Amino acid sequence: MHSTDHTPYSPAWLLYRRWRHTPSLASIGEKDAHEFFISVLNGIHDFSDKGQERNDSEDKGNCQCIAHKAFSGLLRSDVMCITCGFTSTTDEPCFDISLDMPTSDLSFKGVTSKSVEPNERTCSSTLLGCLEMYTRPERLGSDQNFHCQNCQGTSGSLKQMSIKRLPLVLCLHIKRFNQSLPKRIILKNGQYLQFPFSLDMTAYLSSSIVRNRFGNRIFAFECLNSDSSVAYEIFAVVCHSGILQTGHYVTYLRVKDQ
Repeated sequence: MHSTDHTPYSPAWLLYRRWRHTPSLASIGEKDAHEFFISVLNGIHDFSDKGQERNDSEDKGNCQCIAHKAFSGLLRSDVMCITCGFTSTTDEPCFDISLDMPTSDLSFKGVTSKSVEPNERTCSSTLLGCLEMYTRPERLGSDQNFHCQNCQGTSGSLKQMSIKRLPLVLCLHIKRFNQSLPKRIILKNGQYLQFPFSLDMTAYLSSSIVRNRFGNRIFAFECLNSDSSVAYEIFAVVCHSGILQTGHYVTYLRVKDQ
């Protein structure tokens, strides 16, 4: 919502409605901004959906409410049998994309359970690196192997994520909190994250991922972004300062060239 009125706006009524709809967000403890964001979008959808008959297209992320029109995208999950190459594909509607940051060594300077300011010794990550890691094939563990419908085997499988349909407004959620396995404590990854002001998502689309998997062979592929751009300009960044138990959120908005 944009207004030329520069008078400060208090979202008291919005907060009150969210607290009534989601009581877990109404207590005095620390709350997660990402959880609140998803709750608001679901609330807008529920309010718009009242009195309307639900159809199968809405379950696939094709709802015509303002929340889905602006933020809804479609992810593609491919699980491939290592033995015979059979691939099982699943489409997953989403409001945002959650990206991991590199956490191979939770003892390095950039990861801490306390609130620290990054310095010259702190490692840095890039948004492009996080997107590449998200769409990179990963071997599933022994407890995650799926039963192949083709060869009936369970020896091993690879999983790869990609984006089948981009939303009008792309929201990327960076997962900075991770569990340290030896001590089972939650640590915050305090690395810098470098991100561009302009982002081309072509390399992370399902069409690009599948073509690369088969040696860039040209074949027919269902393209769900034929009428929309794959290029984005940054609009806002929400930053968390602090630790898991306490902290603050600060939002930076880009208005024109500022």
